Amino acid sequence: MDPRSLIVVNYARNARTSLDDVRHMARRAAIWQRLRQVRTGRCDGPAQPDAGMSLVEVIVSMAILSGVLASTQLAVTNTMSAALVARQHTVATSLISTAVYEAEALPFDSLQNGLDPTADPLCSDSNVSCVLVGLSTTYYLKATGAAIAACGTTSPEAPLVPHVTTVNVGGTAYSISAYPTVSTSACGTSPLLVTLVVIVTWRAPNAARSYQVVGEVGIAAP
Repeated sequence: MDPRSLIVVNYARNARTSLDDVRHMARRAAIWQRLRQVRTGRCDGPAQPDAGMSLVEVIVSMAILSGVLASTQLAVTNTMSAALVARQHTVATSLISTAVYEAEALPFDSLQNGLDPTADPLCSDSNVSCVLVGLSTTYYLKATGAAIAACGTTSPEAPLVPHVTTVNVGGTAYSISAYPTVSTSACGTSPLLVTLVVIVTWRAPNAARSYQVVGEVGIAAP
């Protein structure tokens, strides 16, 4: 055979072999690509551009957003309520200080004699416990159990008569109750120390509960 013909035949064989190899490699690449799609759960061919959110995804997203907004609103409401109660506590403390100042300005014998149950009934007061002994009534402060001086003050003015007053501050009504307590309730004993207990109660607007602050101070004879 002519050497040139032999070269042409060998070249054709090599070319055919190379083409077969390329085809074989392409088939193997396609098989591996399909296997990867099966493993990753993507069997729908080449990746497609995002077609948008489905209805279920929109509903779930709205539910999550609603929950977040509700939680945020609740947190804001609680914070505002706590701030309001804190301001009201400050007002109540100030009212206690005012009542104590007014009591200290009275003659000491007025504090010794205490409240006047004739002019200012005490048994209707939820903070007072009334005990009838014979023909006389002894009054006790429920919060402390101490006896209340109730022999009739010589100075019928606040905070002793009436012993309960109401003031309105910032749209909130505060009830101020003053109770001069002594070691013995017997009239005419002239105790040397009177412990004044002031209770301030209030209910915030739209609140389901009431709040209370109690102040106590000892006032000694001059």
